[in-house]
Amino acid sequence: MGMIRTLILLAALCPFAALCPNSASAQQPTRTDVAAQQAASLFVASCVAYAGDPAGLRAWAGKIGLPALPDPGQAGFLKGAAGKVFDASNPAGKYVVISHDEGGCFILAEAVNTAELVRAAEAALATAAINAVLDGDRADLGDTGMRHRNYHAALGQRSWTMVISYGPGQPDQAMLSAVAR
Repeated sequence: MGMIRTLILLAALCPFAALCPNSASAQQPTRTDVAAQQAASLFVASCVAYAGDPAGLRAWAGKIGLPALPDPGQAGFLKGAAGKVFDASNPAGKYVVISHDEGGCFILAEAVNTAELVRAAEAALATAAINAVLDGDRADLGDTGMRHRNYHAALGQRSWTMVISYGPGQPDQAMLSAVAR
C-alpha cells in the first residue's frame, strides 16, 4: 500500500513543471488550464489514493492543512449523506474534497478547462502506473450540456470506478469521483 501511495503522490506533483519530465509547453497555460491540472492532481492525491478509506483521507486532509467547511457548507455539499467536506481552494481555483463515510470521494472544481482536465487526469493516473480504461463518454440524460467520462482503473490489488463529470459554465465546472471496487 505504501508504494501505491508514493506513486500517486508523485503523479499528483506533475503539474508543477520542475518535477516532471517533458512537461514544458510551447505556450503558457491559461488560468483554467492550471485549475484543471490542480484538480486532477488533487483527485489522484486524495480520492484515488484514499478511495474506500475515509479515515485515511481525512487524516491526509488534516496533515496537509485542508480546513473542514463550516456546518452549513458541509450540509450543502453532502445533501443528507454522512461524511466530511474540505476546502482545497487556492489562488488558482476553488476546489472542494468530499469524503463520504462509506468510502466514496469527490473533487469539485469551480472553473476549469475541461479538455485539459481530462488530459491531466489521464496523465496523472498513467504517471502513477494506474491502468485506467475509458468505459464510456456520454451526455447527461437530464442536461445535455453535462458530460460524464467513466473509467475502470486498477493498480496491483486495488481497483476503482472513476468518473469525470463536467458541464455548463463559463468556464466549466467539474466533478471527479472515485469509488473503490
